[in-house]
This record gives sequence, structure tokens and C-alpha cells, in this order.
Amino acid sequence: MSDAFTSYVGLIHDIEHIPLVAKEAPRLSPQERGLVTARVLDFVREQVVPQAEREEEAADGLFYEHGLITRRAEELARVDVSDGVRVEMLLYELHGAIARHFAEAELMVSSLWEDGAA
Repeated sequence: MSDAFTSYVGLIHDIEHIPLVAKEAPRLSPQERGLVTARVLDFVREQVVPQAEREEEAADGLFYEHGLITRRAEELARVDVSDGVRVEMLLYELHGAIARHFAEAELMVSSLWEDGAA
């Protein structure tokens, strides 16, 4: 198993907190929404995007690039936190982009492992 994939496994727990935050976003005050949004953005910028970049580099760009994750994070960074429904939607979209990226990475690793094991 690659170091990149092992690092990803460690992120799964934190990644799955994003939809939980999204679900609660409309019920939070704008100040609380701003705080949790900032935490999610820090996590994505500091851990998720670098992990996605490492995986893409290791796979020579053979699977889904991380640009959608970055674009969704940028949209979230610009959102008016007083709009709880919009924050919720963007958090779900960000999580979806992350999940798609890493699902493709898992398939790539799985297929490479199967090819090597055959």
C-alpha cells in the first residue's frame, strides 16, 4: 500500500465530519457558521488538497484531478455565512468533490494492486 493511500485512510474520519457540519449549518448562528466553515476550509487546504496532490503525482495524473475540490473550497471561502442554506449546500458539494476524488484514487490503487497480484 502506498504512503499516499495510507495517509488518506487517516483522513477518512475527518472527511466524514463535513456532511455532519453541513447538516447543522442552517441551525447555527452566522458567527458559529463562520467558525465551522473556517475550520473545514483549513482542514481542506492543509490536509485534503495536499493529499490529493500527492496521490495525483504518484499516479502520474491518471485519475480525477483535485481542481474541483479547490474550486468548491474557494466558493465556500467567499460565501456569506449569514446564508445558512447556501453554506450547507457548499459544504455538501465540497464533501462530494472530496469523496469522488478519493473514491477514484481507491479504485486506481485497487486496480493496480489486482494487476500486480495477477
